[in-house]
Amino acid sequence: MKKTFCLLAAFCLVAALSTSCVKNCTCKAWTVGVAGDEYEIELDKDYYKTCSDMNTYKEVEGVKTGIECR
Repeated sequence: MKKTFCLLAAFCLVAALSTSCVKNCTCKAWTVGVAGDEYEIELDKDYYKTCSDMNTYKEVEGVKTGIECR
């Protein structure tokens, strides 16, 4: 009985650790200082480590243009 319980516990632990968690980022597009609607996008871990790495906006004299993610 103890062997069965240990085997079952080990199997559950491996199954829990092998599942990947998907992280979503909340982004919004900025056009000449006006924010668009927010949308969610999945973080592509092959290219980015954090959501803020996906930012492409530029701010000139307080006016944002581009995409801002968090």
